[in-house]
Amino acid sequence: MKYGEFLKQAALVVASSALFVIIVLASLTTTWAQTQSDRQEQLSWWNKTDVGTTLIVVRVLQGVLTVASTAAVSSSFTRLHWNRINGDTGLSLAALLSLSPTTDFWGTIQLIFARKSKLATRVGAILRLCLTTLPWLGGVLLFARTSLITVFDTALVYDVTSGTGPFNASYVGTFVSALRDQDTDPPVAIVPYAYSSIVHNLITNSLYSTVAEPLRCQPSERDLECASYMLSGGLSLAAPWTPSGNPDHRLVRIKEVPVVQVEFHGRSGATSFSESDCLLFGSDRTRIAAELCLALAQGSMHATLFLCDGIDSGRCVANKSLTPNITTTMTVFKRQATVLSARSNLTIVEVSELTPPGQISLNTTDVDAYKAALSWLLDFRAANIPAPSSILEIFWDNQNSLSDTYVDGILLQNFRSILAFPIWLFNANNYGNTALDFKALNPGLPPEFYTTAAVVAPLVKLKFDPTLVTVFISLEGTVLLALWVALLWLFLPWSTGVGLAVSSFPAADLLFKSEVTKHNSGHSGGGLKNAEGPDVLKTAEGFMVRAARSEN
Repeated sequence: MKYGEFLKQAALVVASSALFVIIVLASLTTTWAQTQSDRQEQLSWWNKTDVGTTLIVVRVLQGVLTVASTAAVSSSFTRLHWNRINGDTGLSLAALLSLSPTTDFWGTIQLIFARKSKLATRVGAILRLCLTTLPWLGGVLLFARTSLITVFDTALVYDVTSGTGPFNASYVGTFVSALRDQDTDPPVAIVPYAYSSIVHNLITNSLYSTVAEPLRCQPSERDLECASYMLSGGLSLAAPWTPSGNPDHRLVRIKEVPVVQVEFHGRSGATSFSESDCLLFGSDRTRIAAELCLALAQGSMHATLFLCDGIDSGRCVANKSLTPNITTTMTVFKRQATVLSARSNLTIVEVSELTPPGQISLNTTDVDAYKAALSWLLDFRAANIPAPSSILEIFWDNQNSLSDTYVDGILLQNFRSILAFPIWLFNANNYGNTALDFKALNPGLPPEFYTTAAVVAPLVKLKFDPTLVTVFISLEGTVLLALWVALLWLFLPWSTGVGLAVSSFPAADLLFKSEVTKHNSGHSGGGLKNAEGPDVLKTAEGFMVRAARSEN
C-alpha cells in the first residue's frame, strides 16, 4: 500500500470534514444564542460573536471548504480511474474521460448527453459533475436569506410583578374617596399632579405605552382615523425597582407580561346620546365648559367631547357658529407580551412576542365606573382648579382646529389619552388599586402579573436560514460521504489501485504510466487523433486504456 498517497488523500478528506463541522457549528451559534436569550441565561462566549466576525469566519471557512472538497473530489476521481486502469481489463477511453478531472465542463456535458455514451460513462460523468458542483452550490445557498436578529446576554434575573390588566370598576370609588379632602365644605376632589401631568400624552408616552398595529380597523397614512396603542406599563409598573450593578447591561427584559391594547376608530361626526350618558363640566362663572358623553357600542365604548360656550341653568350653551366635538370609539383587548425597557430612563424600547388578542367586552357597570373616574379627573370645579388650568382647557382653546386632521397628533391623541387613562390607573397593578404597596413584590395580585425580569445587554447576530442550513448540510454532507467511501474503497488491500504510485501530475501519469491495450475493429489511433467534437466520443468508445506493464 502506498501510505503517502493514502495520507495525502486522507488529509484532504479530514480537512474538508473538519471545516464542514466548524461551519455548521458557527452557523448554529445564533440559534443557540437565541435559545439562551429566551431562557434568560448568560450567553456562552462562542455565542457572543458579532455579525462581522460571524460573517468573516463562516465566509472564509466556507470558501476554503469549497476549494478543499473540490480538490478532494478531483483527487478521488483521479485515483478512481487509475484503480480501473490498473485492473485486468483496463478502462475504456470514454469512461476514462468521464472520470478524469482534465475533462472540462462542456466535455462532461457531452459525455452525459451523447447518444453513443454507455451507462457507465454517463454515470461517471454525472457523479463527477454533481460532486464537483455541490460544494459551490451549498456555499451559495448557505448565505441566501440571512437576516439580523437581536439576542440578549443576561446578567441578572429577578422576580417582579408587571403589566397592565383590564379596567376594574370596583377600584374607582375607593380610590376617589381616599383622595377627597374632608376638611372643606363641600369636600374638594384631589387630582394629584402625578396623574394630571401625564393624562394628556399617556398613549404617546414611551414610559407607559407604545404604538401597536390595529386589529379591527384599517390605518391610514394621512390621519389618525384608526390608531392602536399597547399599554404595557414598562418598568414604571414593574415592582420592585431594578437592582443596581451591571452597568454594561442597560436594558431590562420582562417576559410574559399582561398588556392591554386600546384601539380607537373614528374622529368626528354627530352621534346621539341620552342625557344620562353625558357628564357636564364647568360653571356659570366661566365660558370654559364641556360635555363628555359615553355609551356602549357592542362591547366597545363610544365617546364624544362637546365643547360649550359656558353653562346656563345646568345646561351646555352651544356655540351657534361651530359644532366643536371630537368623537371616537374605543375597543379594548388583552394580550401577553415581552417588554424591553431602558434602565436609564425607564422608556419602553420594544414590545414583542405578542399573544393573540382577546377582546375585553365592556358592560354597563364599566361605563358607570368610567364616568365616575373621568368626572373625578376632569371636573375642575369639584377640584377647585381654575378653568384655564384644567385638563379640558386645551380643547376649548382650540375649538377652531378640532376638525383639522393636521393637529390630530395633539388634540385627538390627547382626547384618546383621557379615555385610556382609567384603564391604566384602575387596573390591578397600578395605584388605583389602593391595596397595592409602593414598589414592592405585592401578594394577592392575579397570577398573570407575576413573572421574571432580566437585566440584559443586546447583541445583534447574523442568523442563517434554518432551511438553507439544512440544504447546505445535505449537499456538503453528500460530498463528504462520497469522499469517505472513496477513501476507504480505494485504499483497502483488495483495491487494484493501491499498488500504483500516482503523482500530483495526472497528465504525466497518463502519458507515461498507461497504454492503449486494444481497440475495436474499425477504429485506429489515427482516427482518434483526427476526430473532432462528438466524433471524439464516438471513436473513444473503441479504445481501452490500462496501466503500462513493466518489461522483464
